[in-house]
Amino acid sequence: LIVSGGNDTTVRVWAVGRNGKVLASRCDYVLRGHSHVVECVAFSNSSADRAIQSNKVSNAKPEGTPDVVGSNPGGEYVVSGSRDKTIRIWSLLNGGNCVATFSDHGNWVRKVIFHPQGGYILSCSDDRTIRVYDLKAMRCTRTLEDAHAHFISSISMHSSAVYLASGSVDKTIRLWECY
Repeated sequence: LIVSGGNDTTVRVWAVGRNGKVLASRCDYVLRGHSHVVECVAFSNSSADRAIQSNKVSNAKPEGTPDVVGSNPGGEYVVSGSRDKTIRIWSLLNGGNCVATFSDHGNWVRKVIFHPQGGYILSCSDDRTIRVYDLKAMRCTRTLEDAHAHFISSISMHSSAVYLASGSVDKTIRLWECY
């Protein structure tokens, strides 16, 4: 599966495969809820799936929903960030319904990622903050205020160490040690 965000305010989940020598795709889900451009999207990992499900999120799949999760190496959820200043979590198990919305950022959300060990979503924004969302509590539990002097455009987490890198329009890259 591939997930995309667009200028049309939607998140789309695509099934991709080969039909002989031709690469073919079809859109299995169109997820609506954002009110402005979707800047970033990411698939969950299995640890994040467990954390979200421990919150008693309904995963009942409506009749007729395509069974695309089995072929998805990313996970059962998609997270999206938008210029509408929100972050949304979508369940692919229940037809692509939005199961959580976070509205803590004061400006466009530029990047969202799932923590490699699950349990958290990290985000950065034009409000110059990096935020950490606890998936069990379903709320923002940490904010790095003024993490850069200008808009923060990217974040990335090391897969096994406790380091987070952030990049900004201020032409700096910062490395953060997370505990």
